[in-house]
Amino acid sequence: MQPGFDQILSAEALAFVADLHRRFNATRESLLAARTERQARIDAGEVPGFLAETAHVRTGDWQVAPTPD
Repeated sequence: MQPGFDQILSAEALAFVADLHRRFNATRESLLAARTERQARIDAGEVPGFLAETAHVRTGDWQVAPTPD
């Protein structure tokens, strides 16, 4: 650790961040890779769509309450 860092983060805080990194770094990297791949497809002209499992929300008979007087 570089000089002065101990005044910003305690040993406990650093241990906490290190634990988070150990636990979640693989997932974080996987999500970032998926994000990069998706962005490449969008940059190539692919249009984002909706999830198939939420189609019922979009195809339902939507009605709203009338406006108040």
